[in-house]
Amino acid sequence: MITSDVVFPAGRAKKKAKSRRRGSRQRVTMVNISEPDPGVSEEPEDMSLDREETRKRRFALWFHIAVIVSIGLLSILLISLRFNELTLQGWMLHDKSLYRVSTTKKGWRASREDCQKRKADLVVINSREELAFVSRLMDTSWIGLSDREKEGTHKWVDGTPMTSSWRHVKPRDDGGARDCVVAGEDGWSEEPCNRLHHWICEKVLDLDHLEAERNKEGSVMLTEEEEEAPSITEFHSSTHVLPVGQTARYTCHAGGTPEPTVEWLHNGRPLERDGTDDQSEAWVERGFLFVRGGSYGVNTACCMASNSAGTANHSAELLVFVCSKMNPIQSSPTRCLIEVTLFHLEQQDTCTVMSWNSSQQQPQRLCVGWTHTHTHTHTHTHTRRVGWEGEGG
Repeated sequence: MITSDVVFPAGRAKKKAKSRRRGSRQRVTMVNISEPDPGVSEEPEDMSLDREETRKRRFALWFHIAVIVSIGLLSILLISLRFNELTLQGWMLHDKSLYRVSTTKKGWRASREDCQKRKADLVVINSREELAFVSRLMDTSWIGLSDREKEGTHKWVDGTPMTSSWRHVKPRDDGGARDCVVAGEDGWSEEPCNRLHHWICEKVLDLDHLEAERNKEGSVMLTEEEEEAPSITEFHSSTHVLPVGQTARYTCHAGGTPEPTVEWLHNGRPLERDGTDDQSEAWVERGFLFVRGGSYGVNTACCMASNSAGTANHSAELLVFVCSKMNPIQSSPTRCLIEVTLFHLEQQDTCTVMSWNSSQQQPQRLCVGWTHTHTHTHTHTHTRRVGWEGEGG
């Protein structure tokens, strides 16, 4: 940088000196003029972007602080407004109840009537915590306890007996009717009900029904979301063919939401639950279907499940056959010949005819002597003679 000094000429300086001698004062100002060095080139830094970014960050910070403070103040305001009216009337909130201490004195009955006019009642103390809170409010005041109905048996105004072990009522033996209870610094004691005291009203906030309604709505929504039509998850029969006089058992289980109801039908006829009839061909017992082979033919067993979302069913056929024994053929064992007819067999079905083994009491697959009669494009009637070897004649 180049610095230049401005110097006044000598003549002007002398005049200034003479002037000073004459008593006048003048100020001389020295000006230093700085000029940039032409040999050095400097460009000023651009700080505008940094200043703009800083300004935006500060604005965002203050905006978030303002939002947080506003939310907090709004929450406090809403909570205050919730109980503002009651608080102005002298009510105090504790747990799920509001309490009010009277400013005048009345008898027990008149005190209770005053509470009831305010849609409340004399205080009922149910816990140590509530007792500690109420004790801070009162001097000597009526509470909602008396033995007016039965001497010596104290009950609260809500009808519940006083059973707490942490508080008892001091009896008075100085005569007179003392049926109502006051609470004070010395504990609880009986007083004549017409004596004048302050009293404490309690208003229980009715929050339980709101909670119940919310739970009800939630359960209804949950039920609608989880509702599922029934489906047959298990269907089992002990046999598909049955000699006359024997019994078959069927098992059926179903799933769905809500849990479906399972009913049995035999040959299209609904059966009652646990309706055991020795003369009937089918009955339900402990949830199982039992079918007795009463006569030759085909029986149909149907399991039907239903709930509010729909129904489902599964059916099965049971063949009941008659076995007749023949005379021994030479030295071969006695052979029981069975003539059976199966209906509604598809063309592609393989031989599934079963014989009955008398010794093992269970069916065995056996196919002999097929005869075939065409009755429908996709349905055939198959008649065959099958047999099993028995023991002895």
